[in-house]
Amino acid sequence: MIKIDTEKWTALWKEAGIFKFNRDEDKKPLFVIDVPPPFTNGSLHMGQAYWVSYVDALARYMKMKGRNVLYPIGWDAQGFPTELAVENKYGKSISREEFFAKCTELATTNKNKMKEEMRSLGATFDESFEYITLSDDYHRKVQLSLLQMYEKGFIYKAKHPVEWCTYCNTAIASAEIEDREVDAKLYKIKFSVKIQKGGSYNIR
Repeated sequence: MIKIDTEKWTALWKEAGIFKFNRDEDKKPLFVIDVPPPFTNGSLHMGQAYWVSYVDALARYMKMKGRNVLYPIGWDAQGFPTELAVENKYGKSISREEFFAKCTELATTNKNKMKEEMRSLGATFDESFEYITLSDDYHRKVQLSLLQMYEKGFIYKAKHPVEWCTYCNTAIASAEIEDREVDAKLYKIKFSVKIQKGGSYNIR
């Protein structure tokens, strides 16, 4: 088995500046990679290692083709995965302030660990464009995006069926649901759908 000194090569690549995106470069055609930010509730798993490998291969290929490549890295430090990890470790008896502090601490620790694991795979993302969903700057940009979408009519109020957690008493995303097969009755619920002007839906 061939052992590659990833620390040596990562240091050489960093010194050569291949990680950097040149925002002032206008002679080369731009190529932007929108990297999905992984959850920071644990270590890098196999699926994340897979997309890090092929995304990085694409970034390197485009750089060798003469493109100016913007390859950022982001971290999703909010949501149920982080909260559940903290709850499982510290329980539910801690205060709201302490709970938030523990979530921030866990997310930051895991982010740094996952970044090292990505670098060990040879990832060449540009850390100067790094973002994390905990930061005030990220919150401002999300709020600005929501305001701009509202002004364009993309945001509206309507009634929709949602996934609901009876344990947390809050709506959750479908991606956060784990299916479990049980022997039970099958219920079918009919919804009447009326298409409104502009293509929006009104579900009753």
